[in-house]
Amino acid sequence: MSNYISGRNAEYAIKRMLQARGYAHVIRSAGSHTPVDLLAADGKRVLAIQVKRGRYISKEEQEMLKDWAAAFGAKPVLAKKKDGRWVLLDLADQKPVLEDVGKHEHRGD
Repeated sequence: MSNYISGRNAEYAIKRMLQARGYAHVIRSAGSHTPVDLLAADGKRVLAIQVKRGRYISKEEQEMLKDWAAAFGAKPVLAKKKDGRWVLLDLADQKPVLEDVGKHEHRGD
């Protein structure tokens, strides 16, 4: 599978996860070559998301994501896999914003 296809699949997986968690407005920035892969809003907050499939995010990429997020009044977020599940981390403090609920875990939220 090409990097493009696997990156696209990851973006769609995050998009579905966001929609399942109440983010009714999710835009995928296909082929834009910007630091924002997805822009999502749930009526309370806006997330500017960079999706990484195990790759390191450089300081330069982090700064670009912060700049783009600020332009949209959004929280800069990094989406990456952790223990086989997607987790969305606040770029500022690396704390989870959202986590994918895996088959082995059940949450009441």
